[in-house]
Amino acid sequence: MRARELAFRGDTEMLSASRHAVREQFAAVTTIRDDAHLKELLAGVDEAVDMLKHQIVQGVRTGEGSYTLQTEPRHATNTGSIPGNLSSS
Repeated sequence: MRARELAFRGDTEMLSASRHAVREQFAAVTTIRDDAHLKELLAGVDEAVDMLKHQIVQGVRTGEGSYTLQTEPRHATNTGSIPGNLSSS
């Protein structure tokens, strides 16, 4: 849940939708007791947390088809670069 709050900070619509989705997903698997299946599900949770922390970047629309990305050091690639601006064509 903290990764979700970090990724969608300031976006109340996404925070609400993601909270609902997380709770729904966890509720769907509450009866699973198989250790191997649970480990597989927890690995999926770890992947999702990593994606939310490092691969989701918020953007602010600055004009028709132009966005400024709100990047932080956690978004740096393995080369150390951080994406800057994004324009759609």
